Amino acid sequence: MSIHDEIGVFMSVYLPRLSTSTKRQRSVPDIPIKERYEPEVMSFTKDEFIDYLADHAETLKEITTYKLNKMFDIEGYRVTKIRGEVGLIASASAPKNDPIQQRLDVIEGLLRQLIASLTTPVDHSGEETSDTHDMRSMYQ
Repeated sequence: MSIHDEIGVFMSVYLPRLSTSTKRQRSVPDIPIKERYEPEVMSFTKDEFIDYLADHAETLKEITTYKLNKMFDIEGYRVTKIRGEVGLIASASAPKNDPIQQRLDVIEGLLRQLIASLTTPVDHSGEETSDTHDMRSMYQ
């Protein structure tokens, strides 16, 4: 039996049961569809945001913290409200001593050294230069 035959069987068996012509018609309620909140993001440092907050404190008090955090990008901080007052709290998502980032920085430095050694002209005199000696000692 092909897929088309299976679809035909499905339609002939199940669709008549789904028909509402013999049953009482149900009214479908209007459901409002809300769009995702995506405002233009404003980036600030901590000090810049504090100055902005001083100028716009009353309007920011009326906005939810969800929307405030979508509106503002403050490096290392999240916007919070405590007793109705807007403030900043250190973000847990920005660790200061990230071991993975440290490893990536080391790898990036090694790759830069490798690229630099590959792009420098080769001395064909047979003498070892200080660059090749440094690279060999790094991997021993």
